[in-house]
Amino acid sequence: MDLGQLVIDNQLIAMIRKFVAGVQVNDETLATDTIHAVGAGGEYLSHEHTLRHMAEASQPKLFDRRVREEWLELGGSDLTARARAEATRVLEQHQIEPLQDDISAEIRRIVQKADREAG
Repeated sequence: MDLGQLVIDNQLIAMIRKFVAGVQVNDETLATDTIHAVGAGGEYLSHEHTLRHMAEASQPKLFDRRVREEWLELGGSDLTARARAEATRVLEQHQIEPLQDDISAEIRRIVQKADREAG
């Protein structure tokens, strides 16, 4: 099993989920008030509305969207290298949250029942 490939697959699944969730169309997302306020030829990138909604866009960690020159200046690592580094980071740093006591007790109960039934 390639853990780097697992990390890539996880990122792709997140991107697909974002895509199939669709785009909300309402007064807030249409931003007609903002369009009228900024006007033709205006600059939207630093507008509060744009900043508020930027996080809604797909923000993959592994797929580098920088221009080639900047990417090369920062080492030019490829997808495979970034995925393997992320897999290593997760293995070294990830902390599993302990299960709640009632959930642990229920799991123990289910396993004990299965053991009894299996003989």
